[in-house]
Amino acid sequence: MALPRGVLGLGTNRFSDLHSIPAAFPTIGDNMARFSRLLACVWAVAVCFAFLAPFARAGVAAPMPVGTSQVTLSYVQDGKEVEYSGLRNFTGTSPSAATELAPASNVKVFQSANGFGRRLGVANMFPMVLGDHETLMSHNFFKKVNAEEYFPGIAADGVVTIRVDGIMFDEPVLV
Repeated sequence: MALPRGVLGLGTNRFSDLHSIPAAFPTIGDNMARFSRLLACVWAVAVCFAFLAPFARAGVAAPMPVGTSQVTLSYVQDGKEVEYSGLRNFTGTSPSAATELAPASNVKVFQSANGFGRRLGVANMFPMVLGDHETLMSHNFFKKVNAEEYFPGIAADGVVTIRVDGIMFDEPVLV
């Protein structure tokens, strides 16, 4: 059973029926054009926020870490405690900055201050997420060799302990 003429041209094979769509219904092309303009506006606003948001925190004196800290990672391997340790500064900004924690481990580490992390990405768009006198500390751990186990010999219910000691700031801080 064919639909009557004028109902979106459905049910017929004739191209001329497509011209009988009432003018009150926007065509797909009209909707795509509107969507494209809306998307362009949203993109423009996002770009403005991305460029202007860092200036909102400019001049705010957030405490910054100085020197290095001791990063220690430990777990029980085949019934015996294993511990890896190393000094790290706070200049990391991406996973490419990670360096091995210890030669025998399969762990790479980097630390950053206001340089890496999801919260920082949100803070660039919405500065109120990161307070005026707050610093976002990030401690990041990666596999050195992806094909190998992160913690070889650890039990299925094993616990990994991560300790960071000796973080010093350029001003007094509250934790």
